[in-house]
Amino acid sequence: MLLKKAPAYRKAEKEDFSMIREFVRRNYKDRWEFDEPHTEKRLTRLFFYTYMIYRDNVTVATYRDQVVGVLITGKGRFGHFSPVFRLKKAYHFIRLKLTREGRKNLEHFNKLQDMKKQLSVSAENAASENILFLYVSRDYRRNGIGTGLLKQISNEKGGNYSIYMDQMDHRAFMESHGFVKKNESSQMRELNKKRFRECVALYQK
Repeated sequence: MLLKKAPAYRKAEKEDFSMIREFVRRNYKDRWEFDEPHTEKRLTRLFFYTYMIYRDNVTVATYRDQVVGVLITGKGRFGHFSPVFRLKKAYHFIRLKLTREGRKNLEHFNKLQDMKKQLSVSAENAASENILFLYVSRDYRRNGIGTGLLKQISNEKGGNYSIYMDQMDHRAFMESHGFVKKNESSQMRELNKKRFRECVALYQK
């Protein structure tokens, strides 16, 4: 869709959270393995609450008062106190642990976290800020919204940023904005009875 006017950018509000959760679901649904809808819902909530715990800034892009993109950044190693988000995250984690497909997805999630930690240790220079989540609604892509979101954080804080990306992420987009791959790790994975090599790369700017 070609936009007739420029999108607007602002800090996220509580009313935006449901749309941000939907963006999380859309971004990861093809990377999870599940048959039951409640597994997808709990994984979505788990990821969303994780982002809320570790966030420093949440910026949304809007078009005609509709949220069409989001950028979440953070740098705290241990996250914020955020007792409500931590309790909700723990609840969905426990519910996932009680099901076979939930445990399988959590096991893969833990492996990815281990891969990221290895990349972080191997990186020569630690970035001052991490991009935790960047997403633009499919119908609104190719309108400069992703670029606009990245400009918001550059204008506000400047400094260096890092982002972890797998093979399904838009690496060419980040490279076009000055991000350089610093390190990469891979492992074999099975998803929906198909084996493939999962790659995770650390990009920094």
